[in-house]
Amino acid sequence: MKLAFFVSDYPVTSETFIVRQIAGMVDLGHDVTVIAGYVNKDKDPLCGKVRVLPIRTALGARDHINILSGLIFTSKIRFHKKILRAAVNAAKNKIFGTLLDIYHSRHRNFGDYDAVIAHFGPAGVRAMLLRDAGLLSGPIATVFHGMDMTDQVILKKYKCLYSDLFKRTEMLLPISDLWKSKLVEWGASPSKIKVHRMGVDIDTDHFEVALAPDRADYLEILSVGRFVEKKGLEYAISGVLKSGVRCKYTIVGYGPLEEQLRKVAAGDDNIHFAGKVDHAGVFRLLSKSNVFLLPSVTATNGDMEGIPVSIMEAMAANVIVLATRHSGIPELVEDGINGILVDERNSDQISEALKNIASGKIDMVKLTKAARKKVESTYNNRILDKELSEILRSIPRI
Repeated sequence: MKLAFFVSDYPVTSETFIVRQIAGMVDLGHDVTVIAGYVNKDKDPLCGKVRVLPIRTALGARDHINILSGLIFTSKIRFHKKILRAAVNAAKNKIFGTLLDIYHSRHRNFGDYDAVIAHFGPAGVRAMLLRDAGLLSGPIATVFHGMDMTDQVILKKYKCLYSDLFKRTEMLLPISDLWKSKLVEWGASPSKIKVHRMGVDIDTDHFEVALAPDRADYLEILSVGRFVEKKGLEYAISGVLKSGVRCKYTIVGYGPLEEQLRKVAAGDDNIHFAGKVDHAGVFRLLSKSNVFLLPSVTATNGDMEGIPVSIMEAMAANVIVLATRHSGIPELVEDGINGILVDERNSDQISEALKNIASGKIDMVKLTKAARKKVESTYNNRILDKELSEILRSIPRI
C-alpha cells in the first residue's frame, strides 16, 4: 500500500512510538511518506527509508497578512474554489496554522494515498482541511492518544472541528477503550472506530533480563517521563521518601517542573535525577531495576495520559510496575495480577506499596510473569503492525 503518516512535527523526541510505527509499516513492505508541518531532516531516525515532505517553513508577519489575498489570486485556478473554501473554514474556526499550511502549499499536491494516518486529533483536522483544499488525497485515519482528547486548550480550539472529522473522514483509531467510549460520547459513529493500541518491540534483545526475585530488601526504583504535572512525579518522590525502604530512586527526564521536583526530593541522597537519557540507556536502567514507578494524574488543564509506552517497556523487561488508576492504564496494568495500581495523587498508597514489595508481601515473580505475558499478547508491535496494515486495507473511500 501507499501510505502517508501526517504529523505536526517530525521527528519528536517524546513521540518515538510514531517513528516506530512508521518503521513497522516500512518493514511490512509498504511505500511510506511522512507529511509534517516542520521537519528536522538531520535528526530523522529512519535515515532515508521514507519520503519526508515538509508542509511549510517559518513565515513572517507579512505573510500572515497576505494569506487570503494570496489564496484569492493563486495561479492554480483549478484548485481555486477548493482552496478558498478550505481556507475560509480554517479561518472561521481560527485554525490559523492550517491556514498557513494551505497558503504555503497552494501550488503543490502532497499526493494520493491508500491511507493517510494522522497522529493526534489536531493533525487529523489539519489533514482533512488540506484534503478539502485538494492538496492531499486518500482516506484519513486519525489516531487519538490522550492529550488531544483532554487538554482544555486543545479542545477549545479543535473540538468543534472534531465533529466534522467524525463525519467526513473514514476511520478513528483511539489507543484505548476509554478513548473509544469518549469518541462515541462526542458523536462519532462506532462503525468508524477501531481501538488500535501502541506497543513495544517485544522481540528485541533489550527485554532479555532475569526474572524478578521473590523479595527485594533493597529496591532499585525507576521513573521515566517529562517533568510535567500529569506524570505525577511529585507524588512518586513523596511516596519514596515516606516509605523508608532502602532504595535508590532514579528519575529520568526533564521539563518545566524540575526545580519544583528537586525541592520535593529535598536533596535526599537516595534520589537521583538522571536528566535526559536515550532509549538504549533507559533499557539499561530497566535491566537493573526492581520497580517502575509512574503515578500519572489528571492535570489541572485536563491533560491525561493515553497508555504510556514506558509502562509497557517495564512490563516487558520483567520490572514490577507501580502506577495509578488513570486513563487507559488499568487496561494494561491489572492491580494485583500483573502490577500494582494506586489512586491518583496518593503518596501514602505509593509508600505502602513500596513497603509491601520490599517486605515480600507482593509476589514479584507472579506479577512480572503475568505482565510480560500481557505485553506479548496485546501490546506486541509485531502483532500490532500487521493488525494496523489490515485495518488500513479495509478502510473504504467515502
